[in-house]
Amino acid sequence: MEKIVVGQIEGHDVLYMPEKDYVFCKNTVLPLHIMLEALRNNADRVEVPEKNLVIKLSEATVDMGCLTTTKENLYSIKKNISKIKD
Repeated sequence: MEKIVVGQIEGHDVLYMPEKDYVFCKNTVLPLHIMLEALRNNADRVEVPEKNLVIKLSEATVDMGCLTTTKENLYSIKKNISKIKD
């Protein structure tokens, strides 16, 4: 399975797996649509029960389990994935 580095979070590579449309970082694998939903969501949290994960959002940061990043960084990762899909 192909894995493409599309960014970093806390020094860990963020990998995109186009065959499954998944994003992987550290110990977390998420379908891309869940990451995008978290960015679009106006709520302060998105629960992912199948992964036993809660994504917490604030004005500028996103906490995904033990990883924290900025919304700006996630938008950059999203942009890099969009370039791959085009």
